[in-house]
Amino acid sequence: MSSRKIALAFALSLPAVAEAQEWTRFARPAEGFRAEFSGRVTERPTELGAGIKPHVLWARTYMQEGRDFVFAVSVQRYRRAIDLDRLIDASFATLQCKDTEDPSPLPVPGAAARELKGQKCLGGDFAAVLRHYRRALTVYQVMSIHRPAAADDAQHFLDSFELTEERPDERPRAPQRPQRPKG
Repeated sequence: MSSRKIALAFALSLPAVAEAQEWTRFARPAEGFRAEFSGRVTERPTELGAGIKPHVLWARTYMQEGRDFVFAVSVQRYRRAIDLDRLIDASFATLQCKDTEDPSPLPVPGAAARELKGQKCLGGDFAAVLRHYRRALTVYQVMSIHRPAAADDAQHFLDSFELTEERPDERPRAPQRPQRPKG
């Protein structure tokens, strides 16, 4: 089990505490989305398996971890079109949910979108909701893993997600190596 999964399992194993949430809009114009989070958001490259790495140009994850939930948006840009249903199945399998619902379509203009829900996930009493959106070669995975006490906050987070116009010119780029003059 990866250290990330161990940390996630530990964070979710702590006792649930009801807290009043203050939501803040979080936007990434370069990636083409915005969502509301109720606390500090960490940003990091998405961990990709060896089988998928060659197909992905770039991938970032934006995540908030709480005592009884994890909310995350992962954005991946693929080199070519991918099978969204296959991606959903593979993503959801990692959560090891005992009870799952069939993927259901989400009405999103300009994107293919699906939602999958599960209960009794990660070997405990956690619910999981994954929403996948595909627009051209970009896939957005919006995820909530939460205890029943955080169901309302999870729904708020999920419902706050919006696709916006992508502005790739605002994407931070790696420094370019100086080119040697030819000749």
